[in-house]
Amino acid sequence: FNLLNILGLAALVRPLAADHVRGADLAVMIAFALVLVPMMGIKFVIKRWEGALLLAGYAGYLVYLWPT
Repeated sequence: FNLLNILGLAALVRPLAADHVRGADLAVMIAFALVLVPMMGIKFVIKRWEGALLLAGYAGYLVYLWPT
């Protein structure tokens, strides 16, 4: 909430540009969101193996971003 609130208020004062966000980055963000929603389920609880899966996905994304 804090991050969204501060960014929202800052964008009201001066519009923020997101020119550095590539299509691949946007696809990864959407994919993680779509994977996370069913994991949360009804009780909003993520199991340990699901957290490990998300962490592995994040590590894979960081490897993808690493300059070669």
